[in-house]
Amino acid sequence: MKDLTTGSVTRQLLEMAAPISASVIAQILYYLVDLYFVARLGSAAVSGVTAAGAVILIAMALMDVLVVAIVTLIAHAAGRQDAQEVNVLFNQAVSLCAACAVATAVASYTLGNAYVAAIAADEQTAAFGSAYIRWFIPGLLITQIVFVPLSAALRGMGTPVPALIAQLFGLVVHLLLAPILIAGWFTQRPLGVVGAALASAIAMVCSSLLLVVYFIRKADSLSLAPRQWRPHWPQWRRMVSIGLPLGADRALTLFGTTLVFWLIRDFGPAAQAGFAVGTRVLQVIAIPLTALAYAAVPLAGQNFGARKYDRVRETFRRTFVICLIIALVTTLLAQLNPRSLVAPFSEDPQALAAAMLFMQIMCWSLLAHAVICTNWALFRAIGHTWPALLTAGARLVLFAVAGAWLSTLPSFDVAMVWWLLLASLVLQALLGLKLLNLEFAKRLWSPTLRDEKAGLKNSPVS
Repeated sequence: MKDLTTGSVTRQLLEMAAPISASVIAQILYYLVDLYFVARLGSAAVSGVTAAGAVILIAMALMDVLVVAIVTLIAHAAGRQDAQEVNVLFNQAVSLCAACAVATAVASYTLGNAYVAAIAADEQTAAFGSAYIRWFIPGLLITQIVFVPLSAALRGMGTPVPALIAQLFGLVVHLLLAPILIAGWFTQRPLGVVGAALASAIAMVCSSLLLVVYFIRKADSLSLAPRQWRPHWPQWRRMVSIGLPLGADRALTLFGTTLVFWLIRDFGPAAQAGFAVGTRVLQVIAIPLTALAYAAVPLAGQNFGARKYDRVRETFRRTFVICLIIALVTTLLAQLNPRSLVAPFSEDPQALAAAMLFMQIMCWSLLAHAVICTNWALFRAIGHTWPALLTAGARLVLFAVAGAWLSTLPSFDVAMVWWLLLASLVLQALLGLKLLNLEFAKRLWSPTLRDEKAGLKNSPVS
């Protein structure tokens, strides 16, 4: 268990961010490798995989519920140096993850095909999306049951490196399998979209198995205790109350993605493929911001548990400034040559043009994303995530209402959708800053500050 309640906040933030950044890169590369090879199958295949990815966001939302709760609560317990509570929380997380995996399987296999068919531009796109879901989900279930509780517990304790090593191992497996299964290298039997799903699923299983090996051999602070797997409803309620808002946020993201697909459906598969490519590339560019946010959660969380509120505020300030600097630099670099960012992932001239238009406008959203990431991290760290959901809901309402109105205009085009999306993200960032400031004023009120305020009131000057 690593103590994050003393020492340089900036150094600890960057030390945590480095392995987490590599972990996020590994996650994104899973999809980019698939996208690279699937792009050779045509725009319909790219759109189908992206539509399936929207369904998978539902499962990811459940996983986020678990990760948020595990990291936050274990960080609080670690900050109090309560090893027994850390282990109890870990075992409760294992059983809750298993229950959520069952829900994921049921939802994905009963509702996934209908969802893809509803948003796909044509029947071929829908067929590709359904095939991807069918073969990808088993690997995701193993990840949810095994990898999520182990990696989240380790991160909450301030040791993210083992999970990173496991993910990088899975990435290597994926890189080896993707050209073989998707394009048929060596075997001369290309599986296309099914191969992409299989490569990802097998790689996720390999990552989970390697993390289990580490847990058995090295994780002395954690131990599996089957007697503690029986649901302890107060603990489950704590986890759900912390994680549910972010899970709902992911559901809102799914709805927003669905709405974008619906708004641009009449512009054809090329427009949808351009949106898919641009979104993935933007996720890669934003990796440093995401990593810093993930690193800030256990850092601020342990200090919140230890009631070192000044260090919580300092974590916010350092994360905010570093994220803004990175966002500004990457935005300017992206504006210089957006074509080079999207060209490797599409051979369709129309899809490439659509992706370039998306990047030219939406790369400015990185500045808003820097603020949103910082807000999100600190809401998670203090265990009160409902305000983050409120800001995401406000963004979606603006986008949905204004988007529906814009779609009725004779001059409606794809660029209008991207400008509106950018404006909605700016709204979310500003609203989040306001709510976080109110939350700090209410929760980060240490005895020292209270005594200082009382002293000022009783002084002759006051």
